[in-house]
Amino acid sequence: MFWDCPKERVWRRQHLDTYKEQRNDDPREGVANGINAIVRAGANILPHMNCRQYYRDTQEADDLIYAACRVLSDRPLIVVSSDGDMVQMQYFMRHVQCYEPRKNQFVEMPDHNPVVRKCLMGDTSDNIGGYKGIGEVKSRRLAMSLPDLDRFLIERGSEIFDRNARIIDVSANPQSLANERYVMMAAAREISFDKSIISAKATENKVMGLTMEYARIVTPFKRLSVKNTNGDLDGNSCSNTDADPDQANRPSEVTV
Repeated sequence: MFWDCPKERVWRRQHLDTYKEQRNDDPREGVANGINAIVRAGANILPHMNCRQYYRDTQEADDLIYAACRVLSDRPLIVVSSDGDMVQMQYFMRHVQCYEPRKNQFVEMPDHNPVVRKCLMGDTSDNIGGYKGIGEVKSRRLAMSLPDLDRFLIERGSEIFDRNARIIDVSANPQSLANERYVMMAAAREISFDKSIISAKATENKVMGLTMEYARIVTPFKRLSVKNTNGDLDGNSCSNTDADPDQANRPSEVTV
């Protein structure tokens, strides 16, 4: 399980200060507290399902999943997530498949570069603006033709495209190498990838659903006896500072 850091600390906000700004807590009383309670419960249950958990301050789950896919390039992997951005891993790394738990099916390989398409049209779910008049159809056509894309960027300018690429393309993360080192160190503490399953990405309103879907896919599980500490989410003592990015900065309570 790969957890997002709080959106206020996500590194992408350095490039777009309104990134995910529209994702405010539900105004209905008690909803936000209920979601956080489910997240905390999931964080305590998952270790007993032989599911390791990963978290790094300023990083989103996408970033850590990308790092894990890079580190584990010697085996087939499955990324379980309802996030459409995960298709980047499948498109650029042929040992990766994406599974959509809400549709109960694997994601088809796109016939075009998904990063280019989103850089052109933007992503309303993350409050990322794109080019006016460019939607699904036109962005797909441009992504499939480099000459047409070059002409478009010359005519309309590349500023929006370049900004969006820095935000959307997970391989553009300046912390990519540090994330890979962190994943390698965390995985070395206990073998956790024998099933060749990367894990489900936690979302604010689908935590328990994704947890149950993940359990259905990779059963049976080895039951672990884990004592929760102020270290990482599965009980391993660790700390993180700016001087040592390899170490995990795990909160005692998970926040999303």
